[in-house]
Amino acid sequence: MAQHKIITSQWIQNLPKVELHVHLEGSITKEKALQIWQRQDKQVTTSFIDKLYSFNDFNGFLQALIQTMRLLQVEDFYDITCQFLAQAAEHNIVYSEVFFTPFLCSIRDDLPLAAVLEAIEQGVKKMKQEKNVDMRLIFDAPRNCGIEAVTETVRQAANTTSGLVIGVGLGGDEANFPAKDFIQPFAYAKSLGLARIIHAGETAPVESIADAVYLLHANRIGHALGLSQHDELQDYIKQNEITLDLCLTSNKRTNLIENITDHPVKEYSQQGLPITINTDDPGFFQTNLSNELSILVNQFHYTPNQVKALIANAVNASYMPIEEKRNVFAKLAKY
Repeated sequence: MAQHKIITSQWIQNLPKVELHVHLEGSITKEKALQIWQRQDKQVTTSFIDKLYSFNDFNGFLQALIQTMRLLQVEDFYDITCQFLAQAAEHNIVYSEVFFTPFLCSIRDDLPLAAVLEAIEQGVKKMKQEKNVDMRLIFDAPRNCGIEAVTETVRQAANTTSGLVIGVGLGGDEANFPAKDFIQPFAYAKSLGLARIIHAGETAPVESIADAVYLLHANRIGHALGLSQHDELQDYIKQNEITLDLCLTSNKRTNLIENITDHPVKEYSQQGLPITINTDDPGFFQTNLSNELSILVNQFHYTPNQVKALIANAVNASYMPIEEKRNVFAKLAKY
């Protein structure tokens, strides 16, 4: 136990970090949400935003997120990107891979994708210069909108020339829109060399993870709850180095686990599964990566070396250039 005592909150905050499962739109803070809503309706108050952010299940969270996303303008994406990376710098997150939903642009005439991506890119450039932090985008496809929307998201990712986009994701309702419905677009993504990062095992049983792995050839799985029920799938994941991007506070806030200690993170670690720790939607869940790592220390008794090993997992599983990976590994080794 003596080893645990040296892990202070400052040690965790200053630890060099990489985050792989976080949504740009989900990083919107209460303060930014108030600005966005008041632009639509001057009568909106902080109490309205507090209520919006006080959901207690997955559907409530989705409704709060979607309602806010529908009000976003091009300039908001610059602000959100800068705010997201400013908080990353505060917690020494040197690199992030961030979900963004281009389908929002596809259904709105006043939100051209090119302009939104330019706003995000300008935010990244500014914060990289000022704070020495960096990020890449994962184009997240909404499975609820059907195969055409998912296919269009893959096309949009393939046609982006900024260098920001490293892959495509699949989010939304796993139970009613299973992975098997999207084999074709993800085979196309694989043929293009795009990473495939799939939400699975969040709101559906372990079979959803199996389909994401076997049918969609996922490189990483987001959430991956319930995997302990499937030994064969665990072996396949380990053998093929498919990383599991876990999100503890997210699963608690959306009522997918009753208590934070019910999360299988420690069990997965002991089973040798490749895992990372992430915030998912830090603005809406009012968390940060330092807080998530503190949960591991305080609730699951992780040691300093175990915490650093999780960051090393994230570096390995990321799509950072190799030289940047070496730099982060060197920082971790010295820390």
